[in-house]
This record gives sequence, structure tokens and C-alpha cells, in this order.
Amino acid sequence: MNNNQNQNQDKLLRMLIHFVHSKMDNNKFLSIFSCYVLV
Repeated sequence: MNNNQNQNQDKLLRMLIHFVHSKMDNNKFLSIFSCYVLV
């Protein structure tokens, strides 16, 4: 159960990264990503 949940989180995180990265330039992407990681 736990392992499965981690895999789903990983997929969501990758989708989020891909989405944000495609919408914005690198600097904005990095700042938003660091904010996301810190939260």
C-alpha cells in the first residue's frame, strides 16, 4: 500500500514538473519547484 502510494506521488510530481516546465522559463520553474519542495 505504502509503496503504491509513493509510486503515485512520483507520477504526479513528474506530471507537475513537466507541466510547469512546459509553461514557464527555467528560472520561474526552479523557484516554483523549490517552493513546492520546501512546502
